[in-house]
Amino acid sequence: MVGRLEAEKDGMFEWVRSRTLARKDDAGPVDREPDRLEDHRRAGLERRQADRRASERRRRLDSGGPGAEPFRVVIIESDEDTRLLYTMLSEEAGLTVYPAIDGPSGLAIAQHRLPDVVVTHIDLPTISGFDLLGQLHEDPVTANIPIVVVASYLHFNTPARARAAAAIRMFDEATDPETLIASVRELALVTSPERSMKRQLTRTLLTLRKFGTHCKPDADAQQRVRALIDRLQVAVLALDEDGRPVAASPAASRLTGYSHGELLTMSIFDALLDGEVPVHNHWQEFLAGEPGNPTAIVRDGTGRSTRVQAAFLTIFPGLHAAAIAPAP
Repeated sequence: MVGRLEAEKDGMFEWVRSRTLARKDDAGPVDREPDRLEDHRRAGLERRQADRRASERRRRLDSGGPGAEPFRVVIIESDEDTRLLYTMLSEEAGLTVYPAIDGPSGLAIAQHRLPDVVVTHIDLPTISGFDLLGQLHEDPVTANIPIVVVASYLHFNTPARARAAAAIRMFDEATDPETLIASVRELALVTSPERSMKRQLTRTLLTLRKFGTHCKPDADAQQRVRALIDRLQVAVLALDEDGRPVAASPAASRLTGYSHGELLTMSIFDALLDGEVPVHNHWQEFLAGEPGNPTAIVRDGTGRSTRVQAAFLTIFPGLHAAAIAPAP
């Protein structure tokens, strides 16, 4: 680990690390360096912090403007010091970070949080980084998430193997952490608006499904999930096996132009919802286990055609949910 951080050739990171370890190990006072070098490093740290503060407004604009959610990143790194370093710098860059110590925990977090980017070291305990990349790629929910891979050394065939396993970027672990984080932001920014919207909608549904798993599998389980959906501020419909809404959030009424009562008397196959690309096509693709196109054009309650983006997910057997939003 020491060799890994020393390879970064960055005085600030080594300076932070040496003092952090000294405090953690209670090894006594740290020998002071010459004042001139200490002042130089402190000035460098202050300059970096000033640069980050100055770029805060630009980062917010990059993330989609005022009110936009910050980009999410899962960082999978078994070495605690490196994981903390990446986490600290990522948070300073305005990212929301979900750290993980190994492949299984990182995979579980990615499947639930649906980050904009996954950062993983290729050498992991339990399962290898290559196996992790394959599992992320095979899961339809995480298949399109960009991945940044960090390796101890770049063997001649490592980048090719990583790309074959769905990786997007490859870095030697001696790479400056800020370069790596800049790549994370770049990958998040170049993600298509449609894909980003689909990910946001699916996050809502995953949260609903997690809530459903905490409900006892009894006759009241569906009622509890329906009651939650009826109070959501995002456009969500709960659907039975026949595609009939059994719950609808207020936002779904505002988006579709139909009242809560009207929605509960309709079906996803209802002619009123038909448009150039009816949403029930995607419902059938979902039931068949096909990914499908996430956008549709429907007629709302005023008779006006509206282009929407939808995501479907099974909450538990017998109850599905659809999250919808105006297509970007």
